[in-house]
Amino acid sequence: PSQKFKLPQVRLSNGSQFKFENTATCEVRQINSTAQFLSLLASETKRAKDTQHSWVRHSSMKWIQEMISELKPEQKLKLDAARRKLETSDGDFLSRWADSSEYASEVINLWFEDKTLDDVITRSKELGHMDTGMVSGCILEGSVISSLLSMKKPMKYESLLPSIKKMSTNGKVSLYKVSEDNIFQVLGKANAKISIDDIIPGDFQGSLNTTWDCSNEPSGVDFLDNYHSCLDELLYAASDHAFLNNLMYLIWKFKNYATAYHQDTHVPPHYTLYSQISGMSVFHFLPVLVGLYVTYVGSKDASKLRSLLKTLDDLKIGSVATIGEGQVALILPFGSHGVWVPSSKANPSYPSFDMSVIRAAEVFIQPMYVEYEKLLMTEKWNERSLITAEEAEILEAFRQTQKTFEKKHGLSFVDWHWLAKKYLREREEENAEPESGNDAQNPVEGATE
Repeated sequence: PSQKFKLPQVRLSNGSQFKFENTATCEVRQINSTAQFLSLLASETKRAKDTQHSWVRHSSMKWIQEMISELKPEQKLKLDAARRKLETSDGDFLSRWADSSEYASEVINLWFEDKTLDDVITRSKELGHMDTGMVSGCILEGSVISSLLSMKKPMKYESLLPSIKKMSTNGKVSLYKVSEDNIFQVLGKANAKISIDDIIPGDFQGSLNTTWDCSNEPSGVDFLDNYHSCLDELLYAASDHAFLNNLMYLIWKFKNYATAYHQDTHVPPHYTLYSQISGMSVFHFLPVLVGLYVTYVGSKDASKLRSLLKTLDDLKIGSVATIGEGQVALILPFGSHGVWVPSSKANPSYPSFDMSVIRAAEVFIQPMYVEYEKLLMTEKWNERSLITAEEAEILEAFRQTQKTFEKKHGLSFVDWHWLAKKYLREREEENAEPESGNDAQNPVEGATE
């Protein structure tokens, strides 16, 4: 049976909390047979594919193209810089997807610059983000879920530590810390790693990228390997609709850690299955564009974050899933969500716990994975538009400089190409991001959160 928790109160900043009052609790879907699970995936896959032009984070999608056409000239100049970055990137399919998604994200953020919440809600309705069925997530229950995907194991950091060490190949792990002045601001770099021996357990910290690729061998963490095996078996007959990403996530967080609203776009469209094994999590589901706007505004100003949440709560937009030990949440690809580890002090009716621990797995949407792999593995996958007149002038100057250099030194094409590659490698190393640094940003939610 569903655990019935009162609507949560979540922390936003020092001295500022927000209590959900009017937002609906999310849908609970019963899965009592493998056939029901496969039917769920089939119906959601059809919905995702039918509506992809209104939510997929790629510049070829209609909703992104419309935003580009609405940008002001000075905004398009900013977008040109992102386009040049995209056009110089390369790699395998997943790298190309991530770079393409980043470019589309820049489009969305530029479009947000002069928009109000009313503007965003209006556009969301026009795009169908708020239509029936376009929910961001739900809770899964039933005999199949309880027997295969559910697990209760209350943990303290000390009891989790051996599992963390097994999953680290170099004694380090990603650990994020959010600002106490604004819960949506992440301190340090998103990809920073810390020595496991240096971790001091405490509020406002969380690890979203403690992962293990189970493609070749198990992690040695029994409860994670078992989760992978059960999902692999459950998805065996779903190959037409979905397939399992073998990269498994152990997401562990302390109280008052929060993840800003986001759409999981670090990999191609997928479902995420969260198995809460220790502690609690609060998921606030919002239409995709609305959630991204809340992060865009709220990460800059905690008071505005509270105001936006109050307005959305009054309008009854979105839903809330508060899950406890043994419960499973399904995240759907066409929405957005923010996640909190609730404080027992702010929510005295909730059971006490030490930390939140989640097993998470991503399930790719098979037909869309194939479609975007085909699109992104073409020769001109990253060409977005004709270059500007200014870019053409700079390019011609660069071309003439190289021709002069080649002639002066008597270089063949092979000579020039060797020098160019050497210099390019040096420049890439100069511009490589250090392992830890200072620009605060939201981490890629593990992916998956």
